[in-house]
Amino acid sequence: MDPIRFGWNTLKSNIRFFVVLMVIVAALYYFPALIQMMFLSKALSLPEAFSLEIIAIFLAVVYVIIYQVAELGLLSIALNFRDGKTPEIEDLFRNYRLFLKYFAASIIYGLMVAVGSIFLIVPGIYLALKYMFYGYLIVDKGLGPIDALKESGRMTEGAKKDLLVFWLTLGCSIIVIMIFLGLFIAIPVGVITAAFSKNLVPIIALVANLISMIINLLIVVPITKLSMADIYRTLQVRLATSVAALPTETAPVEA
Repeated sequence: MDPIRFGWNTLKSNIRFFVVLMVIVAALYYFPALIQMMFLSKALSLPEAFSLEIIAIFLAVVYVIIYQVAELGLLSIALNFRDGKTPEIEDLFRNYRLFLKYFAASIIYGLMVAVGSIFLIVPGIYLALKYMFYGYLIVDKGLGPIDALKESGRMTEGAKKDLLVFWLTLGCSIIVIMIFLGLFIAIPVGVITAAFSKNLVPIIALVANLISMIINLLIVVPITKLSMADIYRTLQVRLATSVAALPTETAPVEA
């Protein structure tokens, strides 16, 4: 619970910062989709040389770039909070030079986990836990994709059971938050709205999706990144301590 508690307390203490940060992140995430909707609704004129399929592919590439750069920024901000530093909103965009490293590592990581999941799921979970800190290593140390994955494997050696417990605990905490907010916000709004008119049911669904998105961006994402940053630093210290504790070779003493 310590990493989750750190994430929650940091979020509460810096709620204004995270509100502004996640509003910007949301705008970035949904910008390509907004542009695509404008093309589909003919609000924007489509050049003759391009079809809707080409525009969709282009916007998908733009989304991947935006998402990856934003992820790098969120990891950097989480590490700054963990290190006792004061992050800035601009930190969200300062690691764009690491995009190719992070993108390549994400593809390798995703493929390993996907292939592992084919074999009874357990190998996929094992690989996901073993290499989960590659992004933090790329941001923190500037490692390449392969080196970051290898270093993550060394850091998580002997800690996978604890990491699994962490994710299960975090997942249960998120479910509790979702249920709590659903009981006190979404359900009353839905009941009141439905009582007036059944035509408002689509609006209820829209409100529910909006609430879910807000919870995800404002609570789930920050707590997850901050908690993982805390575990990352803890594992770093543990690895450094274990390496320092290894016996050093000494030269033989001549008689």
